[in-house]
Amino acid sequence: MITACSASSLTCFVICVSFDLQLEKFGVDTVVLKQPATNRVFRAWVEDWEKDLLKMNDCVAEARILAKYKGLIFWDPDTSANFTVHEENLEFHRGKDGGWHLIGNSSDESVEDEGFAIGEMIIGMIADTEQRSGVEIIREEEVEMTELADDVWANQEVEEEADTSC
Repeated sequence: MITACSASSLTCFVICVSFDLQLEKFGVDTVVLKQPATNRVFRAWVEDWEKDLLKMNDCVAEARILAKYKGLIFWDPDTSANFTVHEENLEFHRGKDGGWHLIGNSSDESVEDEGFAIGEMIIGMIADTEQRSGVEIIREEEVEMTELADDVWANQEVEEEADTSC
């Protein structure tokens, strides 16, 4: 006997499968459609706008940098613990090698929260750690390859235009 709850689930399953099959007939990749939406893109390098702000001790610099890093997760091999970047604050260190530091909140109660200097090392640890659903990591090499491919396509189009004018 099928109850009302399981019958509606079965109906939904049949409708969804049928809908997927109809889309696939038209060449739509339904696997891509089922992936979670990207709510946030993390560019895994020190961006141009960020370089000057890393050394500025003011609230605007802190807010912009925090917007990029807050809530991201990384694994620290020195402590063997996962950290989540604090949602509301950064630390500013003075001195020759000073600047803004991320506050890492440890997921392990035996490991203390600590500050991490913003640079290639911490960015690499963030990029190598699986993030929550909806966060897409873009590495600089991927962007460079895309730009290179765009340049190649643009050059081919220019060459084709030149060939047709003769």
